[in-house]
Amino acid sequence: MTTNYIFKAVFTSLGLGYVPSPEPTITVVDLDDALLVSGQAVTFLDNMPGVCVYVYSGSDGLNLQARFSTSDLLADQRELFCDAALYTRAAPADVHVYASLAISAAQAAQVVDGQLLITAGYTFRQTFDSDSMDDLSAARLIVAMKENVQTLDAASIFYVDSASGLLTLNGVTPYAHPEWGALSVTGSAGAWHIDLVLDEGATENFFAINDVPKVGALKYILNGDALPVMDLTGYFTPGRIRKIT
Repeated sequence: MTTNYIFKAVFTSLGLGYVPSPEPTITVVDLDDALLVSGQAVTFLDNMPGVCVYVYSGSDGLNLQARFSTSDLLADQRELFCDAALYTRAAPADVHVYASLAISAAQAAQVVDGQLLITAGYTFRQTFDSDSMDDLSAARLIVAMKENVQTLDAASIFYVDSASGLLTLNGVTPYAHPEWGALSVTGSAGAWHIDLVLDEGATENFFAINDVPKVGALKYILNGDALPVMDLTGYFTPGRIRKIT
C-alpha cells in the first residue's frame, strides 16, 4: 500500500500571508535521518496567500519531518518546519479472482440448488530407506496399497511402477493419468532412498476409505524376480493419505 503524506506551511511578511521570491523548496527526512526529498518545489494556494503544500507518496507508517526554506529576506521566517500535517492512504484497487472449472449441466443445476461438493487433494511424498545390497538403481520398483493381502494388484487402492507411473487408482486399471504417480531411487548398495510421489490429482480422488489400516508392499524386480523391500501399512481418508509406515 502507498500513503500520501501532506505537508503544509504558511509564509508571512510583516504578519501577512506572503509568497516569497524565490519560492520555497522542501526537504523531507524520516526519523532515521534518511533523506527522502531534497530541494523540491512546493505548491501555493491561490485562494489562501502564503499557504503552500507538498505531497509525498511513500510506504505506510512513515514518521516524517519536513523543512520549507527560502532565501527571501522579506519573509518573516525563511525556514519553517513541520510534521506530516495530513496523511491519506490510497484506496486499494479492486481485486477479482476468477476460478474456471468445466462442469456438466446436471452439475451446474446442483450448484444452483446449493448441492456443491468440493474435493481437495495434495501432493503426497514419502521416502523409504532400504539396506538392500542389490543394485536397486537397475531394478524396476513397484509399490501397492490394498484393502487386504488377497486384493489383486489391478484392484489396488493405488499401484505405482517406476517404469510406468500410476497404473491403478481405486481399483481402476489402467488408470488414465499415469503421470500422477512416480517412484525413483537414489543412493547406493546398503543405503538406498526410494521416493514415492502421488500428485494431488490422485489423492483428491481417493474414495471415502474408513480408518482401518490398509496393507501394502514395496518391491523391486531384478532379473525377472519380484523381491520385497518392505511391507507397508497405510491409513487413508477421503482426499488424503494420513500416513504410510
